Amino acid sequence: MTYDGIGIAESAEFNGLFYTPIHLHTDLSNANMVEVVNNYKQYIDKAVKMGMKAIAFTEHGNILSHYNKKMYAEKNGLKYLHGCEVYVTMTLEEKKRDNFHMVLIAKNHEGFKELNKMVSTGFNRKGNNFYYNPRISWEDIKNTSDNIIISTACLGGIIWQLHKNKTGSEFAGEKLQEVINWFSVNKHRAFLEVQPHYQLEQIQYNKMLMKIAKETGIRLVAGSDTHSLNEEYDDARKVLQKAKKIKFEDEDSFDLSMHSYEKMFKMFQRQGIFEDTEIHQAMQNTNLIADLVEPWEIDYSKKYPQLYDNPNEVFQQKIAEGIKFRGIDKFPLSEKKMYAERIAMELEVYKANEAVNYMLLEDAVKSYARENDVPYGFGRGSVTGSIIAYLMQITHMDSIKRKLNFPRFMSKERISLADIDTDYAPNKRHIVQDYLINHPKLSCAKIVTYNKVELLSAIRDIGRGLEMDLNEVDEIAKGVEDNEQFYRDKYPKLFHYVDLIKGTIVSIGAHACGIAVSPIPLDEHMGLITVIDAKTKLPVTLTQINMKEIDAQNFVKLDVLGLDTVELIDGAVNLAGLKFSDILPENLDSEDEKVWASIIDNNIGIFQWESDYAHQCYKDLFDPHTIQKVKESNPNASFIDLFSLGNASIRPSGASYRDRLYAGEFNSQGLEALDKFLSNSQGYMVYQEQIIDFLVQFCGYSGGQADIVRRAIGKKDHDALNKVIPEIKERFIRTLIDEHHVPKEDVEEIAMSFIQVIKDASDYGFSINHSDAYSWLGYASAWLRYYYPLEFITANLNVNISKQDKTTKLIEYAKSQGVEINPIKFRYSLSGYTFDKDTNSIYQGIHPVKFLNAQLADGLYELRDNQYNSFVDLLMDIKDGTHTIEFATVTEEKTHVEDIDDETGEPITLTDIIYCKDFDNLSKSVDYREFLLQEFSKAEMKEINKLEKIGAIRHVCKPSVQINSKQMKILISLNYFSEFGGNKKLLDIFEAFDKEYKPSHKLKTKRERYAKLLQLESEMTDASLSLVEQCTAELEFLGHVETIADTIPPNRMMVVEVNVMKSYTRAKAYQFSSGEVREFKMGSKLYAYVPFKEMDVIEIIGADIKAKNKKIDGRWQAHPTEKEAWLKEIKFIRKGDSDSE
Repeated sequence: MTYDGIGIAESAEFNGLFYTPIHLHTDLSNANMVEVVNNYKQYIDKAVKMGMKAIAFTEHGNILSHYNKKMYAEKNGLKYLHGCEVYVTMTLEEKKRDNFHMVLIAKNHEGFKELNKMVSTGFNRKGNNFYYNPRISWEDIKNTSDNIIISTACLGGIIWQLHKNKTGSEFAGEKLQEVINWFSVNKHRAFLEVQPHYQLEQIQYNKMLMKIAKETGIRLVAGSDTHSLNEEYDDARKVLQKAKKIKFEDEDSFDLSMHSYEKMFKMFQRQGIFEDTEIHQAMQNTNLIADLVEPWEIDYSKKYPQLYDNPNEVFQQKIAEGIKFRGIDKFPLSEKKMYAERIAMELEVYKANEAVNYMLLEDAVKSYARENDVPYGFGRGSVTGSIIAYLMQITHMDSIKRKLNFPRFMSKERISLADIDTDYAPNKRHIVQDYLINHPKLSCAKIVTYNKVELLSAIRDIGRGLEMDLNEVDEIAKGVEDNEQFYRDKYPKLFHYVDLIKGTIVSIGAHACGIAVSPIPLDEHMGLITVIDAKTKLPVTLTQINMKEIDAQNFVKLDVLGLDTVELIDGAVNLAGLKFSDILPENLDSEDEKVWASIIDNNIGIFQWESDYAHQCYKDLFDPHTIQKVKESNPNASFIDLFSLGNASIRPSGASYRDRLYAGEFNSQGLEALDKFLSNSQGYMVYQEQIIDFLVQFCGYSGGQADIVRRAIGKKDHDALNKVIPEIKERFIRTLIDEHHVPKEDVEEIAMSFIQVIKDASDYGFSINHSDAYSWLGYASAWLRYYYPLEFITANLNVNISKQDKTTKLIEYAKSQGVEINPIKFRYSLSGYTFDKDTNSIYQGIHPVKFLNAQLADGLYELRDNQYNSFVDLLMDIKDGTHTIEFATVTEEKTHVEDIDDETGEPITLTDIIYCKDFDNLSKSVDYREFLLQEFSKAEMKEINKLEKIGAIRHVCKPSVQINSKQMKILISLNYFSEFGGNKKLLDIFEAFDKEYKPSHKLKTKRERYAKLLQLESEMTDASLSLVEQCTAELEFLGHVETIADTIPPNRMMVVEVNVMKSYTRAKAYQFSSGEVREFKMGSKLYAYVPFKEMDVIEIIGADIKAKNKKIDGRWQAHPTEKEAWLKEIKFIRKGDSDSE
């Protein structure tokens, strides 16, 4: 029979025969090394077409995405076999790369947990388990229960490898017999895996296994070690491996494709080892293994962690504490009653949703954050609608005052897992993550993500694998986005493989913010895996299922998000001497017109309003004329409400009504009650919560029911719509007639018109719960910017310290506010930006400079108060550190005549700087003692010893600065040490110092070299780097040029970037006179005449301004407004490697 689309034809004798793949790898095996380009869905789809009944997935060392595999297999009628090809070591006592392969398959749910835990243990990097690969000991294998089925796997398996090593190794021979004996004892669940590859070693191994089987009765099972769907994908796999420089010995002799029963059978026949009946038996034993596996159901119960034995009691206690903390107990009686009713309602919902433990978890996390000075945002998402969340300081939004909606977050009618996301300061959120990961009552891990091959990387990988010219590959990668079909037609072989590997998982990583939090062990129920963090170089534990798989099984996940605005506000608040609580919504005057007006002038640093388009929207919305019109229709409108309205409508979904809203137009619905209902949003249905409120007020739904209806409308579920729309219409009409006395002849039109408004709003509606909290964050940043500009700008520069474009804009804003931005400078610069209130200036930090770091910056800053008469003196402190001997103030009993000034009667301070090698043990330092003996007489030494014993002498030591020669030269070239002279002179001094002076020298040698270097410095003429040298240094180490030379003609520039294409060259150049970077193009002929490179100085003699050629509506054409410069004539002024101008 023929299987459509996969090219498989079975002979009649094999009709109805099938086997179960029990040794198969997907691209999830690539977590350790790239070996596969097919995903689990492709294998399952093919297995179904081939008539298979079950399928096992046995990734190398992991069980990644096992939930998705199980769900997709069962959805398609296949039994899922939960397996893994593990790496086995004979001992964990030593780090040895024996790494024997073995296939383990879970027999039932208990086996599922056992296997998961075993695989997780293999990734333990604190012990000896992980060594190049995740390893399981042979002892662990022997201790497995009958819930685990085992096969010997491939040529890398334990039996063949021990057999190969037994010659000359008594240990290997003994262990081989031990393994065979163990398999024999466990033959009810242990199998000898034979494979059909026509390869010498495999044939020898199969013969050996057949012999063992006959001697011991252990059953043979057929495995193919599947690594690809078919030959086409196998070719693509090998091309990708070649690109990644991965090569396995004699791999071409192995056919690792997914085979039909017939093909696999005939491959075994070709080996000439087995009788046909033996082949059939080995293949049917794969189905026996499948039959041994007992299906299990997924546990979909809510898995809320429980931190307290009496959660309901603790929850109510914390609510009571929150009432006092927020001052609600001091409200007027009528208000207290309103809050009490809302609290009671929410409490009932939380209990109905079994979410009390979740809220207590959130409370614990937020409490820890506050205690450890980790700021978090005012609220994110729908949780801001909960007054209890506000009382517990989970959010900072009073949902009653701000009229936020609780059913949007949770209701009795919509029973689902609670989900709260939180924005933390990015520079501190790791504190919260560590708290969760290390919590003794929780099982937590970061959530795995998969890194896949995208189009551009696929082009580059396949290009390398096909050994194409890399410049040609680069051109394809750069041009494919604009003209993909052209390149596809020109390079069919390249794109054939590109399409095959695109989307392949090639590595794994940690989700940026997601952490799984569980009351049950994650290693058993999900499986855990470790990766090395690229920044810290430390192991990070991850789940072996992804975010959606975790959600589907109702495990709790916490999104510990990082938001720059929170870090900015925290930084500005600290610099201003305020507390984070000072800028919470209840403590800010949100009607401060000066603050709102300042945003019209400039939008930098205003959360969610920083784009040019957003700023124009703000100007329109907050135009005095618009404000006046809004006040006419809604006298109670506040600035912060308008800000939230703008925040929601600025998104693409608000396009249909945005212009009218920003012009202040009121959108009447033709009914006074509806106009009043929508008065806070100028008659527009802007928020999702307005749909809920409408369904409650006008249609009689409960809040929970209304949210379910809203979701159904939003999902465009036709079955649901056919049910709910007539019901909404009927209820709405009844309300219009009974309560608003609308004539019957008019109700139909009004009802259908507004129902259409609701349908439209379900497409674009934004959450007021989310928008309001984010708007307050935006206002808090605006308030800080207005009242604490120096602190705000400094904090913002530090938050964006590695973002050049944002930094440039911030510096421009600072200058517009009269704030001077100073370059890095000794005595002033720390790691980040710092400000000087007295001079209204900001100093740049050292950390952003290429090759420099915070430790270096701190070390140099420690020297800020030292007085230096020369650059050499500073270099000695940097190189050696300082050791100061001082007389300390002493009591009367300890005073000696020798340490009192005769004239003043004050204690004498004796200070001498000594250069020491040993700073951890100063009193025993040879240099220290050598200095004392040379400088003081025996009598004086006797007195010094006395003073040391009574504590009257103080040793002040500062270690040497951890800085290398390259880092010093960078700082010097950037004029960091400008107080000592020009940077060219200082570079020459440092070159001499670095050559002449060593910390290991004896004191006498140091003194001689010191004197020599001082003389050299005094005789040197001051000099600075040339303009081009200076700009080159700044570009290389700062990433941009800061020097401006307004005396240089504007057409003279230094090239900073060159991209040579076939027909033209695109380049960027730094304009000395303005400090701006200019971009231009030139034809290939002109470039061939003047083939400039980066750092060359050119002079532009002639240029044309032309319309940009861009793809518009699918075809290339001249853009109506966008222009670009095309050079006509240029000349060299200076080659980059030349010393002359």
